[in-house]
Amino acid sequence: MKAARTATRAWAAAGLLALCTPLAAQRLQILEAIPAAFHGEWAVDLRNCGTGDNDDRLLVGARHWQTYESMGQLRAVVAAGRREVALVLDSEGEGEHWQETVHLRLDWRGRLHLIGAAHAPLRRRCPAQESK
Repeated sequence: MKAARTATRAWAAAGLLALCTPLAAQRLQILEAIPAAFHGEWAVDLRNCGTGDNDDRLLVGARHWQTYESMGQLRAVVAAGRREVALVLDSEGEGEHWQETVHLRLDWRGRLHLIGAAHAPLRRRCPAQESK
C-alpha cells in the first residue's frame, strides 16, 4: 500500500513537471533520492552562508529540504534531465503539516531556481570553505 502511494505521488510529480517543461517530458525519470547536484546550502547572498540568519537560506539533502521556516521529508522525486526535478514533500513548520510539490531547476551558471514560486530569488550554492 505504501509503495503504491509513493508511486502515485511520483507520477503526480511527473505530471506536474511535464506540464511545466513540455520538452523535457520525454526524459522523465522517477528517482529514489534528490540528485547530488541539488544538495547543499543555498543562499541569495553568499556572505550569509553558514550563518543560518538569512530567511532565504535553503538546505537540500538526499531525502530532505529545509527552509528558514519549514522542513520537508521526501516522498517522491522526478527528474527531467540532470538540472530539473520535482519533489513531493511531507512538510512541517510553525505547528502546521502539509504536503507540497516543489519544482527546482539549475541554470547553466549553477544557480537554483524555484519554479512557480512567487518572487523567488535565485540562489547560489554556498561553498563549503565559506560556511561558518
